[in-house]
Amino acid sequence: MFYIIDLRVLQVYNVLEMYSISNAKKVIGGINTFIHDTNEIVIDRLLELALENIQDFTEDQKEKLNEVVFKLKDELFKESLLTTIQQKKKKTGPKRPPTEYNIFIKNKIDELKITNPELKNTQLMSKAAELWSLNKKERQQEQEEQEEQEQEEQEEQEQETNLET
Repeated sequence: MFYIIDLRVLQVYNVLEMYSISNAKKVIGGINTFIHDTNEIVIDRLLELALENIQDFTEDQKEKLNEVVFKLKDELFKESLLTTIQQKKKKTGPKRPPTEYNIFIKNKIDELKITNPELKNTQLMSKAAELWSLNKKERQQEQEEQEEQEQEEQEEQEQETNLET
């Protein structure tokens, strides 16, 4: 029984090892080569059949057809299965703008590095995060005070308009 468990563990390990990044790239490269070879065979056979069955082609038309086939093969070889997969993973579009937190931390870490050069990056980050929490509480209080002030001003304006009417 113990022997079977060991074999299962070895099998799982072999499966995981088989699907490592480098092995996956090798497999994809092999598939890509197979696809390119198959495409080339199909294109060559299509050209061959076209030239055999259509006897009305002039030499210029045959040359033009060969050029088109060459361009098609060239375009197919430029495309790679691996690059296609990688492009699908990449995010496209504009980058998201940094948040207030990101900007604050970036500025504070620079300041903290100057004032405390002996601290490690993790310690600098902790200090900056603490400053953010304190700063956040202060900003909330300021925002609440500002909202109260705006509300009072609105009430005063409403009273003035009521008196005028």
